[in-house]
Amino acid sequence: MSEDEQREPPELADMPKKPTLKEKRYLIKFLDCAMIGETIDVGAGFTMQKVDEETIRFIQAHDHPVVEHIVSLFIKAGEQIGISVEITPYLILTPPLPEDEKEDEGHTDDNDDFHDIMFG
Repeated sequence: MSEDEQREPPELADMPKKPTLKEKRYLIKFLDCAMIGETIDVGAGFTMQKVDEETIRFIQAHDHPVVEHIVSLFIKAGEQIGISVEITPYLILTPPLPEDEKEDEGHTDDNDDFHDIMFG
């Protein structure tokens, strides 16, 4: 086992190294359902915005290795299916929420169907 693999957080060890059909479907669903200019909190520690019919922009992401990995998978998935994914200079890294604040986030909104597609 290499040093990089030993330092990898345990959650990352179980995550795919390449984009799966799930990420590709999510991006397509996002483009189909979101309104241009609409910003959606994906619920996995990052927020995306639909720029146009073929472009997605990352607006915010938690500064955490797992979130960074998920964002990376989405970027690669976008490249594979011909969706332009913008990051620079738009992406703002924010500290992850403390565990006790995550439990207090009991809100629902019109974007719950995106979350269900990704994690359902």
